[in-house]
Amino acid sequence: DSKVRLYWGEHSFGTIPDSLVVARWDSTLWINAGQYEIDLTNQWITSETIEEFSPFTFGAVQTGTPQPPAAPANVQISIAGTEVTISWDEASGATSYSVYSSEDPYAETFDLVQSGISEFSWTETISGTLKFYQVTASN
Repeated sequence: DSKVRLYWGEHSFGTIPDSLVVARWDSTLWINAGQYEIDLTNQWITSETIEEFSPFTFGAVQTGTPQPPAAPANVQISIAGTEVTISWDEASGATSYSVYSSEDPYAETFDLVQSGISEFSWTETISGTLKFYQVTASN
């Protein structure tokens, strides 16, 4: 059985978090490999015993489950001239929004039109095709 030692540079952290651990990639997600030993002076951390090699990194463990943002509320659509505008109220915990559209209101999935929207409205030119829209919030 082996351990992994990772080093960091002087500008890697403002303050070293108490929960600093090594993590290994298992091809789908990062798995906590623990903290066997840490040396703040020489700037390294050693994992708990590992059984297989994979990519490694280190970082602080987050406690609790991150909560998804609230759904956008008060979604409204308006048409002015050749443009359709969708607007909504700010969703608690959201950092950005995405707009999806479909020609079928009962479609299982809608097509992504735009993501990373930071405002509370979105506008596009009317295409002449009847569309149905969804707005989602992300964090």
